[in-house]
Amino acid sequence: MEIDMKKDVQFRQQWPLPHMENPQGTGGLLPMTKEAAALWNFLQGAMAAIAKIPAQTTLEGAPDANVSLIQIATSVAQVYGVKTEDMFNMGLVHCAKREAARCGLVWFDQLDAWIASGGKAYNDLTRDPDKVFQ
Repeated sequence: MEIDMKKDVQFRQQWPLPHMENPQGTGGLLPMTKEAAALWNFLQGAMAAIAKIPAQTTLEGAPDANVSLIQIATSVAQVYGVKTEDMFNMGLVHCAKREAARCGLVWFDQLDAWIASGGKAYNDLTRDPDKVFQ
């Protein structure tokens, strides 16, 4: 079962985000850039999709659901008009990870591995826990 990107994951260009720094010193830990906003929105979509995989049930013999993180990243980058490599700048990733912790969001280990590999490892995550790290 494939994740339907149009139905299951929605993308909107939100600007600015409440998770971004502002001149008054309130707000979040993300810098006020489109790349940071794109990264945050990718993380929201990726976290929701990854969290949804274990909850899905499939009939015996039906293909497992999977999530393509590169598809989510490419879609968000297009919405914001940024390059994916700029979106995954390690400084931005560090800020986003700190902001996620500040907000009490679950950060999945698969995200760290996927980002560190440049989108090559853990790209297709399946419902089957035995297949997640393959």
